[in-house]
Amino acid sequence: MMIIITIPLLLFTLVSSYADGWRTGETIDVSAIRSIVITGDASSIRISANADEPYRAETRGRRDGWFSRWYSSWFFSGCEDQSRMMIDGTTLSIAVASAKWFDLSDCSPEVVANIPPGGSIEVNQQAVMARFEGEFAKLGLSSKAADVTLQG
Repeated sequence: MMIIITIPLLLFTLVSSYADGWRTGETIDVSAIRSIVITGDASSIRISANADEPYRAETRGRRDGWFSRWYSSWFFSGCEDQSRMMIDGTTLSIAVASAKWFDLSDCSPEVVANIPPGGSIEVNQQAVMARFEGEFAKLGLSSKAADVTLQG
């Protein structure tokens, strides 16, 4: 009887030790931020300057790709976000990092922010898909491949 209970517990412990933790990223208050600098791996960026919404910035992983519709929570690897944010005075620096280079479905890093109107944004990435909505003082983009939407 003891073996019947011990074997499943041992297998469960072994399997769960290889499981990745689920993290959705960081969310921070950016009400004092006047500029954002984004560097690192390719990502999807959505930045707005809407005074009616809270001023926040968040990094997260978004699952997309061929198998994303069938990807279940039963699989071990969650769509982790490895990006890091740092505030220095009135500048928010975001270093975007991809989770893994191979998976059944791709996990894309995503940056979402709402900053006070009149802020500046600088993006320096190899590839970027970005949407900027609102009034910005300066918008700088350095990329080899970009899909950018500007509104406002």
